[in-house]
Formats: sequence, structure tokens, C-alpha cells
Amino acid sequence: MPRKSLIQIRRGLEREMGTLSVGELGYCTDTSKLYIGTDTGNVLLIASQSSGDMLKSIYDTNNDGKVDYASQADNASKVNNLTVLSAVPANAKFTDTIYSPATSSSAGLMSTGDKSKLDAISINVSAETVANGSIDPMWYALRHGKQLYLDEDFKLGTNSVGAYNNSGGDGVVITRVAMNDAPNNSKFVLKIVHNGSTTTPGLGGFVQTIQSKANAVFVNLFKAKLPIGYSLHVLSNNLGNSSKDFLLSNNQGTGKWETYIRVTMCGDSGTFHDGGHIYVVGSPTPSVSANLEWYLASATQFELTAREIVTWGQLKGE
Repeated sequence: MPRKSLIQIRRGLEREMGTLSVGELGYCTDTSKLYIGTDTGNVLLIASQSSGDMLKSIYDTNNDGKVDYASQADNASKVNNLTVLSAVPANAKFTDTIYSPATSSSAGLMSTGDKSKLDAISINVSAETVANGSIDPMWYALRHGKQLYLDEDFKLGTNSVGAYNNSGGDGVVITRVAMNDAPNNSKFVLKIVHNGSTTTPGLGGFVQTIQSKANAVFVNLFKAKLPIGYSLHVLSNNLGNSSKDFLLSNNQGTGKWETYIRVTMCGDSGTFHDGGHIYVVGSPTPSVSANLEWYLASATQFELTAREIVTWGQLKGE
């Protein structure tokens, strides 16, 4: 049908729009916005699609009532987006064999039985589940656990980290020192020195106390730089019947900063004392003239069961 007439609306720069008459349209040639006049003044009908206010058709393309980027964040894999150890592949899942011990006799490493209990964590305890039907305990701890030691990068002090040496004496000495290239925000680290004196167990180490109690589950995260030739091992006093205490990560020193993960699962009955001890074994044996020096850049603990989000039975896969 041939066009009989041309209908135009007011147009011009937005700052020169002025007040539109009721029902009158005004198009801003500089911002691509469209207004209509009302009894109470100009009302924006269409916003610029290149900057400023955005149309729903742009930020919610599937019309589900939720901004697209928020939906993408909800669907992101919690495990794959969190690198916990430089030696662990970025796409590793908790159930992968990278968490198995190098040898079944390696003290402090996770046994097959330990791993099977954690693999069987129920997927119904919260929304933070992963596709393979288990919950990564470190992610779960960070998201839902109660943090027990807050000064994790030693900004204010030692964050309750002390020397561990059952022989007593000064065989292990811990001091807080500044380090410009420390992998933390405070640029303070704890320097741990074995000076050649007698220590037990092994070459001693550090302790950040775990207050054990029935059915409690703790995750201890610490970042350490331990020389090659040495390894980290865990030890605790009585944590109750059928308790489990193990390093979930690799325990070897690499001469570089590494993140280590410890899981402590208290028993459901029995005697409960404190735990949280970490000691070193390896060679060469330290001496007065050749000390062993290693470092902590951070250390903290989370209690997974503190908020009663997950039960002991669910953590055991029952």
C-alpha cells in the first residue's frame, strides 16, 4: 500500500528535549533513548542498548527473570574453578585418583577406606553439589564451614600457630618475619627452624589446635614452602572412636609454595583431646651448622559441622 503520509516524532539532543506533552514521543538522537510525555513529566520507554540502562531483552535473554551472568555463576563448577594445589590438574574432581596416597604405608596420607567415606558424601545436604554426586570438602568448608582462626595470613600475629616438639626444648623455633614476595596479603610469614637439637616426632613442626568433639569434622588449610627431600605428616591426640585424620593433598616438599589440605573426622564416642599437629620427616638431617628452614604463608581451620548443615552420617556416606 502506498504511503499516504509521514508521521514524525520530536527528536534532538537529550539535553534539549524539554518537557513533552502528554502522549508525545521524544527520540534522543545522541543517546538513542525514547521518552513519552505524561502528567508527571517525561518517562523513559526505551533505553540505549550500548551503555547505561539496559533492556531486559539484553540482560535476560531467556526471559527467566534472572540476569544471564548470575545464572552462569550459579552453574559454574565449584571444584573446577578452584585450584588448590599446583600439582593438581585444574579440572580435577575430588573423586579422582590424584588424592590417593603414593604408597599405602605413607603415614598421614589418605587410605582407600578414608577416601571411600568422603567420596560417598550425600548430595542432598545443600545446593553446593557437583555433578558426580559428591562434595569437595575444601570448597564445602570455605562456603559453609565456620572459620576458627581468622588471622590466616599472620597480619596481626601467629594465628595460634605454635612449635610442635614432644622432646621439649628449642629444637623447633617459630618466628614471624616479613617477606616481600610472600603469597599472601600481609607479607608476613612464619619461619620454622630446626636447629639440630633433638625433636620428636620426626623433625617436629607446628600445631594449630583442633578442639575435637563428637562427630565434628574439620578442614585445615595451610600454605607452606618446604624443601625438597622432606614431607609433612599429621598427628593428633585421641579424637574419639573410629576417627580419621589425614592429608587430602600431596604431602611432599617441593621447594615452592604449595597449598596443603588436612581433613580431621572425629569419632562419635569415646575420649576426645586436642589435635592439629603437623611434623616433618626427611633428609638431610638438620644440624647446628646446617639448620632446616621452612615457611608458612597462611594457616587456618574450618569446622564443617559447626552449623549443622551436614551430619556425621552423611559425611560417612550412610
